[in-house]
Amino acid sequence: MGTNFYVRTQPSCGGKCDQHCHGEDIHLGKSSAGWAFTFRGYPEAPSQASCPEAVTWPVNDYASWHRLLSLGEITDEYGRPWTAEELLVKIEGKRGGRRHEHGSGIFHDSDGNDFLAVEFS
Repeated sequence: MGTNFYVRTQPSCGGKCDQHCHGEDIHLGKSSAGWAFTFRGYPEAPSQASCPEAVTWPVNDYASWHRLLSLGEITDEYGRPWTAEELLVKIEGKRGGRRHEHGSGIFHDSDGNDFLAVEFS
């Protein structure tokens, strides 16, 4: 079992329309028992079809992923709020866990972090 993490952006319309009035939920990644944290990558942003509107830069390493944390409020899939610091501590605690193999959208940054460039849950 694992837990997905998201950042919710501010509504681009300022909350004045029926669409996107809640902002956009951007998948940050997943923490699973026994595994290193799996980061959600957007390596071809913003041209990538599945890329969230607010991601206007390629997310292909830890530094570019870290920028996502400043886009809004962080929550887990159960709606619990997290601070960026709390999430980063959790990620650090997962270092040394089981790793994903290359392929099927999986890639690794220069620091060895696991990124998945496709939707996953």
